[in-house]
Amino acid sequence: MKITGNENNITILKEMGERFRDTRISMMLTREELAAKSGVSLSTLVRIEDGANASMEQYLNLMRALGLLGNMEILIPEYQLSPVDIADGKHKRKRASGMKSNTNTTAKSSWSWGDEQ
Repeated sequence: MKITGNENNITILKEMGERFRDTRISMMLTREELAAKSGVSLSTLVRIEDGANASMEQYLNLMRALGLLGNMEILIPEYQLSPVDIADGKHKRKRASGMKSNTNTTAKSSWSWGDEQ
């Protein structure tokens, strides 16, 4: 199944579990061997392959043991400023800020529809 982004979390977890299982089998590893190689308990590995939720650390340990950790670069690429932003002297933001609201709500706007009397 191709993950498009429209699936719910349960469906994605089941698909991830199947992909872990398929990769493990293609590498000729038993569940016990992968559990030992990754440091993830056998019961947790079984749960992950069955589509249950687990911690990010456990997923990372499995990916490392299967040689898939380098794929994180594809999943979440490092943010890069565009050449235009660099030329404009902009820097990578350290934090996000919300839209600034007008704190003076009592001030009358200079814009009007033109039908006011």
